[in-house]
Amino acid sequence: LVSEFNEASAAKLFTGDIKHHVLLFVDKSDSKYDDLMAIFTRTAERYQDRLLFVYINTVEEANERVIEYFDLKKDEDIPCIRLIDLTVDLMKYNPDNNEVTEQNIVDLIEKFLAGNMKPHLMSQDIP
Repeated sequence: LVSEFNEASAAKLFTGDIKHHVLLFVDKSDSKYDDLMAIFTRTAERYQDRLLFVYINTVEEANERVIEYFDLKKDEDIPCIRLIDLTVDLMKYNPDNNEVTEQNIVDLIEKFLAGNMKPHLMSQDIP
């Protein structure tokens, strides 16, 4: 139900049939890790036919580029969830609330599936 993102799984995840992914950025050594994974897995059970659920272990050095790509800061933003749509390049969606709860994950998914989400577009401050 839930896949770990790593070098071996990356190609399979991005070339698979399911093009909408819910991502959980989490530190595997965090004391809340088991609880967060339980929440994520329960949610994955509800949507496994429509979305792929992937967690990214943020302490793995190999995942630094992914964390940077999503413009996340380890000390401030993690744990968090994001949703990506691979049908149109790689569109990123952020939840309304960054706290990782089952309800916040469901809200993100339902708004996305209903077409009521605007993608997160990164911009830089004007110098």
